[in-house]
Amino acid sequence: MAAYSIVWKKVTNIFKSVKNIFEKNEEFAACQKELEALLISHDVNIKTAAQIVKDLQKSNDSDIVLDHLKQELLAILSPCEKRFALPIVPLAIILVCGVNGGGKTTTIAKLAHQLDRDKKIGFVAADTFRAAAIEQLQVWGKRLDVPVYAGPLNSDPASVIYQAIDWAKELKLNLLLVDTAGRLQNKKDLMDELAKIRRVIHKQIPDAPHETILVLDGTTGGNIITQTEIFNSITPLTGIIMTKLDGTAKGGGLVSLAALFKLPIYFLAAGEKETDLAPFSAKAFVETLLST
Repeated sequence: MAAYSIVWKKVTNIFKSVKNIFEKNEEFAACQKELEALLISHDVNIKTAAQIVKDLQKSNDSDIVLDHLKQELLAILSPCEKRFALPIVPLAIILVCGVNGGGKTTTIAKLAHQLDRDKKIGFVAADTFRAAAIEQLQVWGKRLDVPVYAGPLNSDPASVIYQAIDWAKELKLNLLLVDTAGRLQNKKDLMDELAKIRRVIHKQIPDAPHETILVLDGTTGGNIITQTEIFNSITPLTGIIMTKLDGTAKGGGLVSLAALFKLPIYFLAAGEKETDLAPFSAKAFVETLLST
């Protein structure tokens, strides 16, 4: 799939880099700091990189170390591999969060394309502070034949969602994918807004939102850790989708996320087409990262 076939083209391959480290040194101890630095340069955070290297077998054979590195990465990532499945309810609500510019709106379209087309899906443009976000969601709705509920620009997002749920019930929709704002430059406003959105949804549908998915830009490196911490503190997250893996993303950030938060990783995205979304596979991800 796209997310595994074109990811990390612009990045030095870890496999070759590890080989080079061991060609210069004879003992594992001499390679340890370089191995840590290599992982960190691929966006693995310092704590996770140190733990991975510590757990590797002490050997000066690069093939053995690479095999153990593969097993370490699989041990971290495999528990986060979870198939995305919609709850069996009359109307499922999925909140999609993330910073502006991270690919939220396009990801919503890709997710709708992935889902069972027998489901009656609707989009909600709750990022009401950006005309471009509303317009982009409407363009995708027209392209995918998905109805879109959008309130006036700068209207209260919680009010828009309240009205959208009534609209969805009238249309007998099975699923609402909700595009939310992500203005991290004012954390308090974002926190208040998302908290209000959750209260409004919960009041109308007591077991909703059924999923709260964070969309992360894979090219932003260590910033994805901070973003995950902030959004998870505002509204409990149920899963992650990582985007823009066809750019300069180095992949290690996903390893750090898995180690630190242990949240389900549902999909990886690479490209702008609605088909450019691949279910996360720990094995495929690690093999791509360590491919020869």
